[in-house]
Amino acid sequence: MTAILRFIAPFALLVSVNIFWLLSSWPISMSPDSLNVWSQIQNGVYQNDHPVTYTIFVKIFSLGGNYLSLVSAVQLSILSIGILSVSYSLSRNFPLSMVITSLVMITPTAGALASTLWKDVPFVGLLLIGFSLLVKNHTFFGLIFITLGASLRHNGWTFLLSIAIFMTLFLILKNYSLRRYLWVIITSAVLSFSIIFLSAKLLDAKSASTWLTWSPALADLAYIASRTPNNNSEIHETVALYSTGDSLARSADCTNINGMVFSPGFNENNIDKNLGKILREFLDLAKSDPKLILRLHSCRAQAFLPPPLSSGPSYFYWTQMIIMEPNDYSLTPSPPIPLVRELGLKVWSVWDSQLKILLWPGLIVLVASFLFFIYLRIYLKQFNDVLLFWFISMWGALISIIPWSVAQDFRYALFSYLIAQIIIFITTYQVFHRIKIRVSVKN
Repeated sequence: MTAILRFIAPFALLVSVNIFWLLSSWPISMSPDSLNVWSQIQNGVYQNDHPVTYTIFVKIFSLGGNYLSLVSAVQLSILSIGILSVSYSLSRNFPLSMVITSLVMITPTAGALASTLWKDVPFVGLLLIGFSLLVKNHTFFGLIFITLGASLRHNGWTFLLSIAIFMTLFLILKNYSLRRYLWVIITSAVLSFSIIFLSAKLLDAKSASTWLTWSPALADLAYIASRTPNNNSEIHETVALYSTGDSLARSADCTNINGMVFSPGFNENNIDKNLGKILREFLDLAKSDPKLILRLHSCRAQAFLPPPLSSGPSYFYWTQMIIMEPNDYSLTPSPPIPLVRELGLKVWSVWDSQLKILLWPGLIVLVASFLFFIYLRIYLKQFNDVLLFWFISMWGALISIIPWSVAQDFRYALFSYLIAQIIIFITTYQVFHRIKIRVSVKN
């Protein structure tokens, strides 16, 4: 009976946490991006900005665009299973893994985020499940889940290739245990890119906006033009093709691209017509002043860089637990139990006002790395290849954000952020458990 309770109690806790966030965000939290996806499902006209594969995901799990709350439940489940899978792969202790998953999910950085209509949630959840299957040697199913997850973001394939590059570096250092994962990750990158491309073709989805793909280059050039208004260089001529007036003035803020893109004076059509000229100008700039390019990209990635490379995010953007209003579908939060929503909003508010330091993925990853090396020092004779796999994946994913970083949105680093938290919980538990055993032996 005790053994059954040791399983049932953590399971009940995890289910309760998910139900709490489901009811708190009922039917689901939605940003402008979310409403855009929902609009495509309702009118049947598809776009590939998000990409269209996530629109298909939402359409399937909302049962044809009828039940938003079902999408929230599915996303909460996927992310919980992903976190649980990683925890179990490291601890081999199922009750402990469920407790750790509950601790991670009760925070709004996981629970409230998972009940938001954002592609980042199933993207990360499916990747965590797929990577966990890989380390358990379930190669085929790992390939399937990783491919499906990566196909939910346009940069999913570059994300996977970054992790593969990191693993290759460790192979060069003669850690051959990682070799068996490498081909699966690279294959998944190729397949996920193909799925996005073919899905868009089959659904006749409008191509992703050119500025979305090349926004880091556009922002770098516009920043220089905005900072040197009296200069008449070719950079200024090029930037004038797509950014003038308020758009150009707000490009002086290097922390994100929103000022440039969403202000009067931004001309998306001219980008398509003059893309070759713009990219040549950017390449010339990268050759002549690579340090400036690195500085500008780092400025947009402050949330993802650890100290001392960063002093923390220059602003915070994450789930707001709202549905943007007004909207064309009269959607508003409609909690079945208002008291539960009030409690959820209070938890979110405490996090947003008092615990913003924890919304710095770069810092959390650094703390996890510190504990990782402590673990290595203590368990030097029992080196854990699975822990090394997650450590490399965490850093590879985090670094992959920097070259294409357009903003400091917390959700971009969700994969690394969740792995870091799990490493912190697991290593802390194991270190204290070892200390406890030593003390009991001495007594």
